[in-house]
Amino acid sequence: MSLGPLNIRPGGFISGPTQMALADHAGYVAVFTLKGVTPMALTSNLNIDFLRPAQGETLTAHCKTLKMGRKLGVFSVTMYTSDETKPVSHAIVTYVMPDKN
Repeated sequence: MSLGPLNIRPGGFISGPTQMALADHAGYVAVFTLKGVTPMALTSNLNIDFLRPAQGETLTAHCKTLKMGRKLGVFSVTMYTSDETKPVSHAIVTYVMPDKN
């Protein structure tokens, strides 16, 4: 994710809402990758831990599937700035899939 002035807090820190948005987006993309286009997939939970101050011009997310079932998907998302050996935040994102009625 390329960042702009609206994503940055005073002191040059990447905002928490920006990191949460990227984690949520990564989970949504994972659902689409594993289940096909599922426009009504809904975030049912997003829990994030901010591990260290995030500064930089880009934010990268690595998403790992923990569970992908018929109705529920759980994903682990770790975010990095320029140094991918030092994560800046980690989120667990849960998506629920609608019935196909």
